[in-house]
Amino acid sequence: MTWHRADGAHPTGDGPDAADRAPVTPVPMGIARAAVHGGAAVTAAAGVAAVFLLLGTIVVGLVAEELIGDRDIDLLARGAMASLGILVVIGGLGEPLRIALERSLRAGAAERMPRGTTPPFAEREALRGGPHGWLHGVGVGGIILGAIGLPLGLFLAADDREALLARILVPSIGAVLLLGGVALVWWSRGRGRGRARWKQRFQLLSSRWGRAILPVPRAHRQRRNRVLVIAGQAAMAGALLFLAGVWMRQPGRWADPRTWGELGERAIDGLLASGALVIAIALVAVLAVQAGLLVWTAIRDRRTVQALERGERVLLERVDGVLLDDGPLERVAVSLGVLGWLVVSYGWSPTFIAGIESAEETAGIRALTALVWPGLIAVGVGWMLGSIGAVRVRARRARVQAVLARDPQPLREGDAAPSDRRAKAVGDIALHARGTILPP
Repeated sequence: MTWHRADGAHPTGDGPDAADRAPVTPVPMGIARAAVHGGAAVTAAAGVAAVFLLLGTIVVGLVAEELIGDRDIDLLARGAMASLGILVVIGGLGEPLRIALERSLRAGAAERMPRGTTPPFAEREALRGGPHGWLHGVGVGGIILGAIGLPLGLFLAADDREALLARILVPSIGAVLLLGGVALVWWSRGRGRGRARWKQRFQLLSSRWGRAILPVPRAHRQRRNRVLVIAGQAAMAGALLFLAGVWMRQPGRWADPRTWGELGERAIDGLLASGALVIAIALVAVLAVQAGLLVWTAIRDRRTVQALERGERVLLERVDGVLLDDGPLERVAVSLGVLGWLVVSYGWSPTFIAGIESAEETAGIRALTALVWPGLIAVGVGWMLGSIGAVRVRARRARVQAVLARDPQPLREGDAAPSDRRAKAVGDIALHARGTILPP
């Protein structure tokens, strides 16, 4: 054993007769696992898009109601909110399922690795944990959705065919979710059969590993981009201005609106407009800086790997960033997925709002249904980029670990704060020399 046994014991036998410790090797990334990993641009992006949709639609709806008075914008915002439930289900249930499936595929790939080859610490931790914690969460979510959908469908009216169909489909789906959630929670519980089988599988898998290098704490230095900090503070200030204007005009949803005279109304309009403008400018600044950081990270990671292979000195902070962090292409993929889901949500808006408003009132936004397919294509492209990025990251990590005997572990709760490690991170230099780390 290299790092621990299945029962949690630590390695022993580091005497003079013990075998040399070997560098770790990332688990191979096959097509199926790459596709599942890239699926984060669909599932995780849906959860993030749900948050942005909720916050953005509230702001847009309030601006449309208080400043512009445009009926079409109000209808668009209300219809987009109907997509929130769909995004929550995709993100809340789909992302845990994706992680569970990826861990199962990783275990299968690890079992096909040559005996004596050991995965990195982060991958060993994922293999040890298994998918059952995530599946348990999916089961709980299924129970909640089923408990809501089953009685809701039973109480639906049956005046027409659509309602009758809904009365059949909604309780049926709710019952399936409820029963499936209960079965999944029972199977993946702490002493359930699923966890017992995984424990046996992991014990056999870990017995194949060799004496790998010991994991070390991540050499990380906390660095905050000043523009991002300023933009975040500006966004909070803009939100406060905006909320102040809303509260001055109507202190509660069901409270009576207040009138402040012509001068007061202009001041409130100024607060609302200023707050919305500051939020918009801050958002643009954040997006621009994040895009620049992604480009810089891609260039830095490539240079880091090339420098190590040439035997040059490299900051361990940059090495550990390559070995632990998501690649730039993966981040771009998730960002594209978030954008795609937001576009899809507003493309679905006319269809949803048409169910409660007349065709004449929704005629002005009906053309926005054309946004659905571009949005779905963006999500699909994000999935593809995420899959490609997963393969590239695995190959890049293998190149680093082939020339540098280092296995960093992520910082955990209770570890030294990143800022406390600044001096060590700056002074600790990695030098390629027969797979070892030498001081500067």
